[in-house]
Amino acid sequence: MKYLEIVEKALQKYDCINASAIKTELLRELGNWVVKIEADKNYVLQICQHDKTTQRLAVELDWLQALQKESNLTVPRPVMTRTGEVILFLT
Repeated sequence: MKYLEIVEKALQKYDCINASAIKTELLRELGNWVVKIEADKNYVLQICQHDKTTQRLAVELDWLQALQKESNLTVPRPVMTRTGEVILFLT
């Protein structure tokens, strides 16, 4: 599956993003795909390969939250899906 197909499939899981009115840009394609989503707001979608575990992703999210709380840095905030997930598995 190409990254645009995966992006479209993933965006269908979010209420906050109008998938029909977006522009995407592939920012990185090294191990994971990092995609900039331009919609009503700007988002970044990280698409991981199947070998990246849920535990490892959860650690990355915890680290982002810690940076947000304990520093003056602007860091990405996870966006939950309609069902309240921050880590999404697609097949």
